[in-house]
Amino acid sequence: SPNHKYDQQLEYAQAWARLMGLGIWNWDRPMRITPAEFRQTSGNG
Repeated sequence: SPNHKYDQQLEYAQAWARLMGLGIWNWDRPMRITPAEFRQTSGNG
């Protein structure tokens, strides 16, 4: 069974980042590619 120990903590962190415009939610430099495209360009896929 998957580990759900940190699910709520990660959800809160994501919501906070979205509200604060951090990371991929940065209002000045939003992420404009799909996750699949990101993996291809970053060498992680």
